[in-house]
Amino acid sequence: VCSSDLLTLMSEDLDQRTLYLQRCKELGITPNSKVKGMLPDTAIPEPDCATYDLHRNFLGDRGVLAVADAVALNKKFTTLNLRDNGLRNNGTIAVVNMLKAHPRLTSLDVSHNQISTNGGMALLDLLKSNANLTDLQFSNNRMDVNVRLKLKSALEENVRAAKEA
Repeated sequence: VCSSDLLTLMSEDLDQRTLYLQRCKELGITPNSKVKGMLPDTAIPEPDCATYDLHRNFLGDRGVLAVADAVALNKKFTTLNLRDNGLRNNGTIAVVNMLKAHPRLTSLDVSHNQISTNGGMALLDLLKSNANLTDLQFSNNRMDVNVRLKLKSALEENVRAAKEA
């Protein structure tokens, strides 16, 4: 689904669970029962959920697309844990694109995945575009050492700016 299609779905006042299930069907994947149970099934414009802990759900790149669209409906969340989900570059880039519209994000865990250079560079772009992101866990991935050093430096800059604010 392109972004204009997603906006149409969002304008239909879908709840997060229904949107997740629709996206799973469109992507031809089986919904993850833990994710399905975690997402609210009421069309509340701003869910109170500040944290999405999705670690070890084995979402992979396609599964994270459905999750990202559903989570995107919540404009108030601050923490997203995608640790150990089999994410690769495409899934990471999709998540980063969604997260750019969420300036409240302060913590992201993408450790223990299969993210390499392109996904790492997308994470770097996210750090540079969101100064509130002061906790990024990215260990145990396949990123080049230079990308890891750039991520560490950008993260340190965000932490420094937050302390000065």
